[in-house]
Amino acid sequence: MDPRKASKYLISARRRILTVAFALLTLGVLTWAYVAGIQLVANQYRIMAFGLYGVFLAAHLVSSPLWSFFASLEHRRMRRESLACSYTKTVALTISAYQEDPSYLRQCLESVRATLYPPEKLRILMVIDGNSPDDRYMMDMFQEVFAGEDVGTYVWENSYHQLPLLEGEEGGGGSQGAGGEEPGPYTEVEMVDPGQLAVEELIRSRRCVCIMQRWGGKREVMYTAFRALGNSVDYIQVCDSDTKLDPSATVEMVKVLEANKRYGAVGGDVRILNVSDSFISFMSSLRYWMAFNVERACQSYFDCVSCISGPLAGRMGPPDLRSPPPSLSRSRQPSLSLRPLTCEGSAEFTDRSPAPSIVMSRRVPCPRRWAMPAASQLLLPLCLGLLLAPQASGCLDCFSTPQQRLRVCQIFLGHASSRHVACLGALRAAFQPHAQLVVGVAEMEKLKDVFSNVIFSLEQKGMSKVPYQVAVPDAVAQIQPELAQLKPAPACVPPCGYQKDAQVYKCTSCSLVDCQLPLDCPELAALPAPPGITPALCPASGGRLEERGGEDSSDMQGPIPDPP
Repeated sequence: MDPRKASKYLISARRRILTVAFALLTLGVLTWAYVAGIQLVANQYRIMAFGLYGVFLAAHLVSSPLWSFFASLEHRRMRRESLACSYTKTVALTISAYQEDPSYLRQCLESVRATLYPPEKLRILMVIDGNSPDDRYMMDMFQEVFAGEDVGTYVWENSYHQLPLLEGEEGGGGSQGAGGEEPGPYTEVEMVDPGQLAVEELIRSRRCVCIMQRWGGKREVMYTAFRALGNSVDYIQVCDSDTKLDPSATVEMVKVLEANKRYGAVGGDVRILNVSDSFISFMSSLRYWMAFNVERACQSYFDCVSCISGPLAGRMGPPDLRSPPPSLSRSRQPSLSLRPLTCEGSAEFTDRSPAPSIVMSRRVPCPRRWAMPAASQLLLPLCLGLLLAPQASGCLDCFSTPQQRLRVCQIFLGHASSRHVACLGALRAAFQPHAQLVVGVAEMEKLKDVFSNVIFSLEQKGMSKVPYQVAVPDAVAQIQPELAQLKPAPACVPPCGYQKDAQVYKCTSCSLVDCQLPLDCPELAALPAPPGITPALCPASGGRLEERGGEDSSDMQGPIPDPP
């Protein structure tokens, strides 16, 4: 073995061992302190206490100003430096797409086309996660935006880690079925797939390429781009299909990578494009600013950015960057810091490469990947924002999927239209009066049929070239008589008992709601029964006592006497 490589391997192994050992030591000490009940400070009755974990949390909060100090030094250094770009390195800009909103996708593709980097040195590759007819509009939009360029497209029936379908086999291993099953085991295809050879040849011979492949998650999409590109380019830049790149984003990232051979990756300044959509998107923008301009800037000061997310330019290195191991998590944003974390390179951050992106702005859960660093900055405002967020627009959301509603707008406007957002907004506004609709459980199937027929009716009108501004209000007016005929649920009979017939379906939560009564009546069951009577709870009658006796029970007259 080469002594230089052996030395690097030993250094890398030592770093990993020390990192794992420190993490295990910290976890062990905290676990021991919790099990042993160690309390550093406690009040007189030990209702409130301050333990070892509190010390770590307090240190985290106290160190925040220190992070800001080093982040300001890094920003000052970036403003002071004047890096040069040789414009000699080849760059592949890859885009990962999955059922993207057409307007956002168009903004992304147009920003990529406006990138200020020599066209002969820049290659563009978009990989679509899905090859069904419903995904075709993204490939069509790619061809439209890059018309006149050296464009190549291919619909791949498989992917690198999903076997081809065999004859007589439905939904072969690893594909997503009708029910949305997860892909199969992440194993690389050993057989020679003609589609794989066609994809690799197309990507390496054309400048602008769009590939549609079987659904497998974002990790599979990024793997296809990295694997097919191979060593044909010097750097790879990745971005999401809802990200709008700054024209100088690629140039600024290349400048950083060329400034030091030790730099293996660089992350850009990811921002929020839809800041004013809702309170949640506004708070997300604050969190993003904190994550990139403070946390990553501080880490970049020490050349140890631990997470590269959003736009990225990564130096093509050993296989572990382009071929992540099977054990890597299938998260939405796979870790792209594998190579920089080895001894061969480090990761940097630059605020000169801004990239606004889209975030969910309605009824989204608290992301787990932000939970630990954002606990002190975002958790409370975000959860309050979830409570204040607008609710669903009635039964239309309950009995139709987002894909179905988007398909309706695509039929009205076409796949390549930029007005899909306005069409979806018109649907939500038109059916908003039905948001508070409540029906009995017996009428739920009829209610479902009503709104299923609405989707079918709108699709027919769209095919008949009726404008959606006319078709949507007409559809709402047509269902009014049918909704008026739906019967309400019978009233709940107090004081207790399970009453199935009294269940109601609420469109505000898209769920069945039971009577808010106790299921059993222990206070009645405990009453002593008169001679010859067996008291039994009768749930259908609200938990009242039912008379059951022997032969003479039918002769009993009058009410049951009170217990002594």
